[in-house]
Amino acid sequence: MHQYIKVSGTPYERGFQYGSQAKERIHKVIDEYKVLFEKEAFITWDKAYELSKPYRKEIEKYRPDLVEEMQGIADGAGLDFNTILTLNCRSEIMFAKADVAEDACTTIGVPPEASENGHTLLAQNWDWWSMGYGTTVLLEVEQKPFAKAIIITEAGLVGGKGLNECGIALSMNAMSVKKGKLGVPLQVLLRGGLSCKTIPKAIDAIAKANRAGSACVGLAGADDLLLFIEYAPNDLGKLCKMLDSSQWPLET
Repeated sequence: MHQYIKVSGTPYERGFQYGSQAKERIHKVIDEYKVLFEKEAFITWDKAYELSKPYRKEIEKYRPDLVEEMQGIADGAGLDFNTILTLNCRSEIMFAKADVAEDACTTIGVPPEASENGHTLLAQNWDWWSMGYGTTVLLEVEQKPFAKAIIITEAGLVGGKGLNECGIALSMNAMSVKKGKLGVPLQVLLRGGLSCKTIPKAIDAIAKANRAGSACVGLAGADDLLLFIEYAPNDLGKLCKMLDSSQWPLET
């Protein structure tokens, strides 16, 4: 069962609210990754902690408010900043640079003309370790000037799957090209995309970022637009349903 948490205010304030309310689950997530880093990337937690440090500057360049939010999460949960940073770099630590096979989720989209109720549908499963049970949160975040969003994620992470007040939904399945680079972590990119008020801006939030790893991100809008962005550190492609001439090019 997800723990519901609602946060607002300055980046630090919303982080502190998040960290203090989810403290027990965040500590459980840390225990989980102490095991998973060794299973997936063959490294210790201490090594992962050190590997995450350079990503701070990349996040500061992309969304500096999320660095402040992470500090708030850390203080609220009684932890140091880099522990929360390590959790938010979990995909890069496990998959972006490790020569391991990705056992990923599956994300699907159904355009309105193919759905039973005539609405656009976006969904995914979440393939993960059973030890992750009881570590997730349903985070409602008010983050002016960005779009208010509801995010499903592991406790302590700033990004994940979800829906925002502008009718934009986001899903994700992780991927690996068995290499990565120093850049913006996946969880931060997901928050960036879900914070946007239009799908074109959400595309830009991912396409124009200095991406660290690889993933497939699904985006759907209340205007029935549906597309998937499959990206690697130095490459990106889009798969979208056909649009008529009145809808293309997309307005930003």
